[in-house]
Amino acid sequence: MLRDGWKFGDRDRLPRRRRGCTRDGFVDTLIQHSDADVVMIDRRHGPGGHWLDSYPFVQLHQPSMNYGVNSTALGEDRTETDGRDAGFYERASGMEICRYYDEIMRYRLLASGRVRFFPMCDYLGGRRFRSRLTGQKTGVSVQRSVVDATYMASHVPATDPPPFEVSDMARCIPVALSRASRSPPPAT
Repeated sequence: MLRDGWKFGDRDRLPRRRRGCTRDGFVDTLIQHSDADVVMIDRRHGPGGHWLDSYPFVQLHQPSMNYGVNSTALGEDRTETDGRDAGFYERASGMEICRYYDEIMRYRLLASGRVRFFPMCDYLGGRRFRSRLTGQKTGVSVQRSVVDATYMASHVPATDPPPFEVSDMARCIPVALSRASRSPPPAT
C-alpha cells in the first residue's frame, strides 16, 4: 500500500542491479526515489520471505553481490578460498540472507520513518488486514496505490505439499524433517 506520488515507467531513474526478495527491493527503491509512505503486510514473522523457511544447507545459486536490495550490498564481495566453490564469488547462506533482510528492514526501511511493517498478518482486501496472532482487523488509508506482491510468492518443500501425487503406500517427507521423523534403515 503506497501513499503519495509515485510514478511508474521512469526506468532510467530506477537502477536494477540486484534481485531478491522482490517486495523489499521494490520498497527500498521506492523510498529512495520518491516521497511515498509504505505499509508492508507479511504473513511470516519477519522479513526474509521464503528464506525464513529454507533448509539449513540452502544457499544462493548466484553470487551474493547480485542479490538483495539496491541500496545495500549483500556479502563482502569476496571470493571463496577453498572447497568446491574456490575461486568463485561468495554465495550467502539462508541464515545470512535472513539476517541481511532483517537489517534492511530495521536500519533502512523502518529507520526511514516512511515504512510501517506488520508481520504475522493477512491482507483481507478492501484495504484491511488481520493479525494472525490476535485476530484484530486494521484498516489502512491509501492515498495512491495498493501493490499486491502475493502473486510472486515462492513455494518451498518445507512448507508446501508436493506438486505431485504420492501413493498411499509411500511416505513423502520434506528433507529437513526426514532425520527428525524417521530413524535410518537397519544395516544389512
